[in-house]
Amino acid sequence: LTPLSSHIEVLKPYADLSREELHEYAEHPTCALDVVFRFGEQTIHFINTHLVWGPSPEDQPYKVEQGQKLYEYVKNLKEPFVLSGDFNVTPDSQIVKWMDALGTNHAVNAGVTNTLNPNTHRVKHLFPDGLAVDFLYTHPSLKVSNFKLIDTPDLSDHLGLSIEIEA
Repeated sequence: LTPLSSHIEVLKPYADLSREELHEYAEHPTCALDVVFRFGEQTIHFINTHLVWGPSPEDQPYKVEQGQKLYEYVKNLKEPFVLSGDFNVTPDSQIVKWMDALGTNHAVNAGVTNTLNPNTHRVKHLFPDGLAVDFLYTHPSLKVSNFKLIDTPDLSDHLGLSIEIEA
């Protein structure tokens, strides 16, 4: 595939953070990368993001603020999308509810209950067994033939999410 275009959607502008500010999660910069490809006869946005972390995976005002910016961006796209990323929230969060209104939530629909890699996640002691904070969405017009959770090899502190799209 050859990219047609790309765009960085800033959810919280970049800022150099001091060591003390690293625990002020509301100040953490985040963005979403949107790369547009031609897929068969269709133009599709492939968007990946890593939303802000916090001491817990529940909604916090700063998480919701960044999530709402992502929601507005995706909602206003003119072409279909694939959206994936570490949202750092649980499936019952406001952010996930917003995204659920825009597309198919493949991780939740497949019954995925854990996306943290128990072999490598450095703060896994903070989480109960089985925490899904990574999501993969597709626009309703896209036909997905396969979804899977990738748990080997240990490439990250999170497990992978994969889909196959039919042209």
